[in-house]
Amino acid sequence: MESYIIIASNSEIRNVINVEKSRISKPYNQTGKASIDLDVNDPDSTQIEELVNIHRHELLFTKDEIEFTIVKSSLSPGKYFDRIFRPVLEIQHILFLLPYIEDKPHITPPFDHKVYFDSINQVSFITDALLKLSRVIQFDLKNLPVYGNEIRNLIILCCTELEAQWKGILTSNSYSPNVQTYTTKDYVKLNPILKLDQYKIRFRNFPDLGVISPFDKWKPSAPTKSLEWYNSYNHIKHDREKHLPSASIENLINSIGGLVIILVAQYGYNILYEEGVKRFYIIEREPIWYDNEKYLPPSSLDNYDWEKDNCSI
Repeated sequence: MESYIIIASNSEIRNVINVEKSRISKPYNQTGKASIDLDVNDPDSTQIEELVNIHRHELLFTKDEIEFTIVKSSLSPGKYFDRIFRPVLEIQHILFLLPYIEDKPHITPPFDHKVYFDSINQVSFITDALLKLSRVIQFDLKNLPVYGNEIRNLIILCCTELEAQWKGILTSNSYSPNVQTYTTKDYVKLNPILKLDQYKIRFRNFPDLGVISPFDKWKPSAPTKSLEWYNSYNHIKHDREKHLPSASIENLINSIGGLVIILVAQYGYNILYEEGVKRFYIIEREPIWYDNEKYLPPSSLDNYDWEKDNCSI
């Protein structure tokens, strides 16, 4: 069964509808009419008007003219992808709230708390090492080329953790690499799914560094070289003597910024992030998520339970 979202042009209200065999069934069984025929690929004004009239008394207390559009959702209500954050279509913006109970705790998809705690702890450990390093080196723009063995060690720690996160997301969604091991050819497939290149981040303790976007140039045509700081990590890991100058403050900052972004792109924000990570990092820009990309809350028909689905990667 496919799901569609009706959007009122002059309000923030959204309404989720389920469609089967080109027929719109009752949204969560709460409408006054069983169903209407609708060509969702090319709905005409009469069909939309009929649909609107069914719900008009519950829709908006207004006499103003309202225009409606219909978009196809990428997921059914209650379906989610493990370790792939997307906003949930806000319950307060969905019509026919009767199936929802306000005190239900699972308004966001579940996740493995142990895996998340371990990830938070790793970010905290790396942050502590970064702050310790900043007592020796001034973190400002003119010192971005500064390099050294301690910086190299921290870059390696950060990027190996980043690789673990990438692998975790892929395996959680039943993705297998074409070769024996994962490579950047696999990792880069997460960029459009998580919208990593849209994130921008800055470091609270180092305002002179400004805002960075670690993934903004990541391309599948050159999955390693286009991610310059990650490419530098590979160089300093395998040939320290030749590539030590690549163990720079600039590459370290991008590595840590990328790791924090990956954390947010998997789990969003919660109290652990607010207390353990947000004190040091600020996400300046987040991805734009359209209604058809957002998770749809589970309904009473699903006993309010979320159901894991595999993302097509």
